[in-house]
Amino acid sequence: MNGEFRWKPLINEINRREVVPVIGDDLSIIELTKEEVEKSDKLEAIVIPEISDGKVARVNLYKYLAVFLAEEFDVKFYSGKVCLNDVVMKILANWPEMTIYNSIGRFYSEIRDNQILLEPFRKLTRISDFNTYITVNFDDFIERAFHEERTNFNPPYNLSLPLFEEAPNIKINSMYPTLFNILGSIHNKIFALTDENFLEYIYFLKRRGEDEHIFKELFKAIEGKSFLLIGCSFPNWLMRFFIRIISNEPFSESRKSKTVADNRTPNDQELSSFLEYYKVKVINISKTAFINAIEFVNQLFDEWLKGGGVKRREPIYKEEIFLSYSSNDRNFVELIRNEFEKQGVKVFYDEIGLNPGDIYDPILREKVVRECQYFIPFISRNSISDTKRYAIRNEWRWADARRIMNEEKEKSSFIKPYIIDDTRKDDPTIPYDFGKLTIGIIENNNESIENMVRRFILDNNLTQK
Repeated sequence: MNGEFRWKPLINEINRREVVPVIGDDLSIIELTKEEVEKSDKLEAIVIPEISDGKVARVNLYKYLAVFLAEEFDVKFYSGKVCLNDVVMKILANWPEMTIYNSIGRFYSEIRDNQILLEPFRKLTRISDFNTYITVNFDDFIERAFHEERTNFNPPYNLSLPLFEEAPNIKINSMYPTLFNILGSIHNKIFALTDENFLEYIYFLKRRGEDEHIFKELFKAIEGKSFLLIGCSFPNWLMRFFIRIISNEPFSESRKSKTVADNRTPNDQELSSFLEYYKVKVINISKTAFINAIEFVNQLFDEWLKGGGVKRREPIYKEEIFLSYSSNDRNFVELIRNEFEKQGVKVFYDEIGLNPGDIYDPILREKVVRECQYFIPFISRNSISDTKRYAIRNEWRWADARRIMNEEKEKSSFIKPYIIDDTRKDDPTIPYDFGKLTIGIIENNNESIENMVRRFILDNNLTQK
């Protein structure tokens, strides 16, 4: 593709929170001074001219690490063609893997904070409609970007074979974005070094995906989502395999949209033809409009803002609202959740939910019984048709018990029920005690949702921090 790339379909998907960015190493850039570059002809050969100038030279982090590894282990390579995979493969002929990990860790620790080009990552973290991020790098640039933006995010899931069993059972807060480093992390000191390692990680991801906590969380987070691969310049065979595994569906039965933006795929005619045949959008970022992955991210961010995107921000109100809903209403309730968050209201939203028969989560009970300031049960045919559903059986019962205990003489309740379909307010299957309260109605359109949230903030006098 070229400068005529149609942004609107992609931005619309992002606005609906249906896209997961997959971040590759083309975005991982560090800056060197002219003097630092001149110390090695190998460094001069990997300078990226289109994003460098007379004072600052910018190079890809992984080529930079490959240059220093090659020098330390006396590995020969063609000038300008250095590749971390190739260098590591040659070193492994004579040295153990752990020696290489240690060397990379040492080189990486010597990189100064002001050398890292964080702006592309910061722009990706500002896109509040991205709630799940996947990296296929072992650097921590995106984590640094979240910290620089002062944006809360869930503790990252770092897959590091063979130590994956030590990954903690992290409790995800749906208010915050979640990061999956699926090829390991520099912090774990074990990560995918070669294409073969990459293959083993992805194979393991598929083979153990139903058994291990980290994989369960990953597949729940990306279920039904589309993918935007940014700067993931994989070899032909690896790109096909990766897309197949991460999307969890055959190419010929694709239900999810997939977009690839890198500077390698468009130059591989066989791969491009294969992907485009199966309706994978391939964006050629080597054309004038997208010189590199950084330029693509810059324009992606600008287009997202123009499309109505609101930058991620911390809650500005003190109160926390618990949203209780049937899993069948998740798509609608997500729109309401998004609007609350855009207005700066802290929301507790059980993104995954429990199924009938599951053991309830004590964290949910704590939120309902003691912590939340407001409890919104969303009434619909889905939520009231089956009294065995989790929301009815537990969350609504806990909320009503708290209301009876604490609000006997109060004129207003912390429970604020809303109907979200054509259920009548006098429907006899609505819990009796909820029927005593004022029940609002939300129609399934943006205007109704926006009005509901703004009115909720005003009517309940939410207090700013």
